[in-house]
Amino acid sequence: MPIYPFACTQCGAEFDVERSAEDAARAVACPLDAAVARRVYGVVPAGSRAARPQAAPFGTYWHDHGPGTEPHLHGAGLPAD
Repeated sequence: MPIYPFACTQCGAEFDVERSAEDAARAVACPLDAAVARRVYGVVPAGSRAARPQAAPFGTYWHDHGPGTEPHLHGAGLPAD
């Protein structure tokens, strides 16, 4: 079954959902705050064989803190240090 990327409309969390192609664009609930999440559409450059990066562990999400900062993970799904 295909896996599709989604992003929360409230907190911005990004996560993947496995579902049939006919349900691909249907909105889902965010696993972090249960708000509506919508499918993220992207473009892969022609001729690219680059794989999509691995999804973040459940309960985590990628983000940055604005211009000049590096993207990083936050969330409950990260291992304890």
